[in-house]
Amino acid sequence: MNDTSDLGLRALEQVYALMMIDAEWSVRSERSFSWWPKDFAQTVSVTLPVESHGLQVCRLTASTPMVEGIPLEPRVFGLIAALNGEYGGGLSALVLDAKGTLSYVTAANVHEQVLAFVPRIFAVIAAIQATDAEIRARLLSEVLGGSAIVTAHPTSGIRTDYDDTLNVIEQLVVPSGQQPSQWVGQEMLDALALIKPRSLMAMGDANGIAFELPWGDFSSLVELNPAFEHPRIGNCLHVTLRLPDKASEQEMQKLANVLNSVEALPQMLTEFRGAWCISPSEAVTFSVVYPNALFQPGLGVNIALSMAARAEWLANLIDPRSREERWEQAQPATFQAIGTEGSRSRAGRGPDLINMMARAEGRPLYGEPGTLTPTEVAGRIEGAIHRAFQQIAGEHYEPRRTISELWEGVRAARAGDVPMLPRSMDRLRSLLTADSDGT
Repeated sequence: MNDTSDLGLRALEQVYALMMIDAEWSVRSERSFSWWPKDFAQTVSVTLPVESHGLQVCRLTASTPMVEGIPLEPRVFGLIAALNGEYGGGLSALVLDAKGTLSYVTAANVHEQVLAFVPRIFAVIAAIQATDAEIRARLLSEVLGGSAIVTAHPTSGIRTDYDDTLNVIEQLVVPSGQQPSQWVGQEMLDALALIKPRSLMAMGDANGIAFELPWGDFSSLVELNPAFEHPRIGNCLHVTLRLPDKASEQEMQKLANVLNSVEALPQMLTEFRGAWCISPSEAVTFSVVYPNALFQPGLGVNIALSMAARAEWLANLIDPRSREERWEQAQPATFQAIGTEGSRSRAGRGPDLINMMARAEGRPLYGEPGTLTPTEVAGRIEGAIHRAFQQIAGEHYEPRRTISELWEGVRAARAGDVPMLPRSMDRLRSLLTADSDGT
């Protein structure tokens, strides 16, 4: 990791140093390192740089496999969706892959303009992830019906002591959370000023903001509540992105799992801090809490922009219309003061309201041909990604392989020269078809 010209390697080296990892309990490779804080190995990796909006961008990913052999059944998907939304969510997502392996995953983008602070934040989040894995992995194996992935260092063997890094929650996060929220105030006002011209509707003040973004002919809702009190870590910033569609519980659980699996891919360019889950109001929601310990001026603005980027990425995946058409035709919902999941929420948009608006505008009713259910959304996302792989890999494409395995085939076919999947929404949108079978 000595190539100072490689942005990703510099970021990876910073994370390794900031986490103060002992060489005795780590294994390093060209673009990653794995280490054993105790029983569960964590791997931190970084992608090759790619160009995005004139910048060279890499993605840092931290993952900790915890449980294997989990049955892929509705009960399991429901439990994982609930755990990902517990107490407002965390900074890492529980991601279940196609082989029945459950891992904690978090990821962040890094480029020259943010290299000074992203590795610092990422190192703390990775340490929190490692701590949570040690605390919860065995219990998760019992609840979900799998086996805990306890491993040993290849040369140092089984670790008998806990690394000091695992004290990060007790010694850093909790004490900071007992202080007044640092997210309240100018940070929210700055975020509101920046997001207003970039949304369908935005409102708020120093105590929180809410804004809407296109989702089909309706809108998704982003909320930042800087006065959220987490029962474990105290005062923090709670951020959510809620989709307006209502459907069966199993449909929403499936969509949440698909979205987490897709965002966990190292080659994505979304900021994957948090997780997709089912909110208390029974909506598919991306939810994350940022502890007081992570606060720094300007981060709240970046968080708001990253949530807006996530909403735009997802809307592009499911809607074949151009961005201009979507923004022109989408309709913002009505805000209500004092909601149940933050400082503000909007009126529930159930099938009756959707159908009333659809009749007035001559569009298909909810559930009829022409509308998208969450299951269809999941199918379109999977289908679009597989078609992107097919275009990249050509004759090497194998449709029965999992999405993560496909990347290895693509890398072999292109000798590592693989475009990141994808910030190019025009390219993905061109791959979408009217079908939603996910093949």
